[in-house]
Amino acid sequence: MSTDRVVIVGAGHAGFAAAAALRECSYEGAITLLDSTAALPYQRPPLSKGFIDETLAEDAIAFRDREYFAREGIELRIGVSAVAVDRDNRAVLLSDGARVDYTHLILATGTRPRPLPVPAGAGAFTVLRTPDDARGIAANLAAGGRLLVLGGGFIGAEVAATAARRGLDVTVVEAGPQLMGRAVSAYTAQHLAASLERLGVRVLLTTRVAEVRPGAPATVVTDDCRSLPADHVLAAIGVVPETELAERACLPVDDGIVVDEHLLTSDPAISAIGDCARVVRPDGTSRRIESVQNATDQARCAAARVTGRPYRYDRVPRFWSDQGPERLQIVGHADRPTADALRGTPSGRSFSVVRSDSAGRVVAVESVNDGRTHMMFRRLFESRAPIAATDLADPDRPLTELLTLSAMGERNPL
Repeated sequence: MSTDRVVIVGAGHAGFAAAAALRECSYEGAITLLDSTAALPYQRPPLSKGFIDETLAEDAIAFRDREYFAREGIELRIGVSAVAVDRDNRAVLLSDGARVDYTHLILATGTRPRPLPVPAGAGAFTVLRTPDDARGIAANLAAGGRLLVLGGGFIGAEVAATAARRGLDVTVVEAGPQLMGRAVSAYTAQHLAASLERLGVRVLLTTRVAEVRPGAPATVVTDDCRSLPADHVLAAIGVVPETELAERACLPVDDGIVVDEHLLTSDPAISAIGDCARVVRPDGTSRRIESVQNATDQARCAAARVTGRPYRYDRVPRFWSDQGPERLQIVGHADRPTADALRGTPSGRSFSVVRSDSAGRVVAVESVNDGRTHMMFRRLFESRAPIAATDLADPDRPLTELLTLSAMGERNPL
């Protein structure tokens, strides 16, 4: 057995996938997987849906049971935090006073809920990040009453849909002009908002929160002086990357831990992957992606490099969200203003939105309730063939025909 050791900080999707991928790549050294949560490494997406709805048991969200880690020779240390990195001596210092040496360190620290920027009394609201958070929300759903969700992103919309189907009186308060404003087109946002409203959810757009007052009931005060009473308040206004450990280690940070296309930080013995990592590309642009697929693919890329088979990370990002009866799937990433074209109609059960940048290049496609179409769009994206946005949006151009053309065309990033 090699004397090398990879230490992974964070056992979410990226951290667990990195440990598993190292063994799949025949890494023979020691692996230590650290996480501050005292639970077996688990999947986060179900927390806002089946887990809080109590239709999914806790053991069903674990990536693997304890026997897996023992069998694969992965040392799992949970309920303990990494507090510092001694880069000179290649060691991680832990909250319990222990010290773990490493040959290579992988930071998979993820994100934490964005704090409310307004006054909020103790116990006035909850957040959703861990199984403990989800158990508390599940208890609130079982108790019934009024739920007020602050934030209309993916988590807020998913919890709102789940709670409404359980019979709660639900209100979503969103500061922006549409739900999921940073993530989806206006067409998709309007469709999903209408779906929530059909479930009985009250959606308040362009409404800012000024204060959250604890009590029974709690009260949310808006910037236009309305008082909204609620038995339960969930703050879901987004997340921020966990970069403190990297900052204390004097690694570059810019809304994420800065890494190159091989996912290496400025220290060649330290990688960062997943939601916490901001990848800088050769043209100077950078991107931090929050998605399960991105976390898993970056983990495999880092593991391949550690085991001597490096490649540049350039995977096309993918996202998904289940909101009551609605299934949203996205391929690509629209992080700048786009021109959006419809394939299908939002008034129907299923449709897609083709999003292109100012140069006419397709940067993302959203599919609602149409997995088959989404899979074809994914294949087109992954072919990286030059296809006009007008062709993708034209319902008279079968996607199978475009797939055939892309197979014959020159590779060129969309």
